[in-house]
Amino acid sequence: MGKLRIGIIGCGSIARVKHVRALLQFPDRCEITALADMQPAAAYSLREDLLPGAKVYEDFEELLNDPSVDAVHICTPNHSHCEIAVKALNAGKHVMCEKPMAESYADACRMVEAAKKNQRKLTVGYQNRFRDDSQAVHAAARAGDLGEIYYAKAHATRRKKVPTWGRFLSMEAQGGGPLIDIGTHAIDLALWFMDNYEIASVTAAAFKGLVDDPAGNVWGPWDPAKFEVEDSAFGFIRMKNGALLSVEASWALNIPDAREACVTVCGTKGGAQQLQGDYGPGSYRWKLVKAEYDRLVTVTPDGPEKFIPMGDLTDEVLSLAPVREMDSWLTDLEGGRPHAVRAEQAAAVVRVIETMYESARQGRTVRLD
Repeated sequence: MGKLRIGIIGCGSIARVKHVRALLQFPDRCEITALADMQPAAAYSLREDLLPGAKVYEDFEELLNDPSVDAVHICTPNHSHCEIAVKALNAGKHVMCEKPMAESYADACRMVEAAKKNQRKLTVGYQNRFRDDSQAVHAAARAGDLGEIYYAKAHATRRKKVPTWGRFLSMEAQGGGPLIDIGTHAIDLALWFMDNYEIASVTAAAFKGLVDDPAGNVWGPWDPAKFEVEDSAFGFIRMKNGALLSVEASWALNIPDAREACVTVCGTKGGAQQLQGDYGPGSYRWKLVKAEYDRLVTVTPDGPEKFIPMGDLTDEVLSLAPVREMDSWLTDLEGGRPHAVRAEQAAAVVRVIETMYESARQGRTVRLD
């Protein structure tokens, strides 16, 4: 088959830094041929900087009507994911949607059903599964080295790193704050490691503890009057088999150490822990703990983490994970091995997040069983 032709809908930072730069690593397998954004200047700027051959559409539906486009990547604000994805799938396009899949579980299910009805492929951008440490922990869990996993903790905490650009602080655009923004990655990893998506009940609370104190924010001060979402959220998810998942998500929390997109898993034979790495934001390491020969043992990998240069990144170190993610996605579209992130799994993550927000609003446990 020839090159896959890909369209990008939403041409902001996540499209530029992750999707486009990762896809450009595969010039013999794919080509980004079309761009669309509700602010056309963003699409024209992306074309000028990185994609001189791409066509710019000022309406995403015009892009979807382009018969030459095989797949679209949706990189728009959260509230628009479902509408665009369903229209894209109905137009016969394969879809990679940025996280979170949708703002509601009902919308996530609509997306899954549209993919099935149109026999198109649908996935969600959970690149953290493709990190070295995530692959190692997942392999240990699947090999039985951890035994039965009965407890996990999803870590998505920042000390004071509130995104002050775009529409991150808008409830209408995003549907929430750090829980739906960065918590989604940690929850996805935890459920994937546990291989457990059957949720029984959720107890959660959300806070605006530091909303009125923007001093010291890594990305500059925010306007408290425009901070419509939570700055932190915490919850306990009980699974139908009795296992427990604890979730912590924050953009701003008075803690000494941040820990983002990391998971701790505890099983009957051993446990594993993901930690921030030694190369700054975006780098990770891992440990496996167990008892062996009547001694407690901690296993850590040898060798440095692997990185590749990705251009004009500023304070972020980008690992191979997004490139591996796109490699897996392209392989699936080419008829090879199915992509690791299934839409049904991403929908379960949305259900956890939605129910955490519901529990926080109601101030009580919400039961799903």
